[in-house]
Amino acid sequence: MQMAFQLRRRRITYECKQVKTDVDSYNDAHPEERPIRMVLDFTQDVKELEIEDIIYSSANEPSQQPELSRYVVLETV
Repeated sequence: MQMAFQLRRRRITYECKQVKTDVDSYNDAHPEERPIRMVLDFTQDVKELEIEDIIYSSANEPSQQPELSRYVVLETV
């Protein structure tokens, strides 16, 4: 399983590298525009998705409504 996870992570890394290359290329081709900033740290994105999963799964169980005040609203960049 460790090897499978490493390979999966490597594929994600290659995809991120391609996105960075695309953004850099766009920014270079459009120097008159405000540069697009691409954040490749997905920590907040993963947290947001986990929170969505918790809220969605709780909302589907009528006896357990989520306590929304517990969840932090995360700002995306």
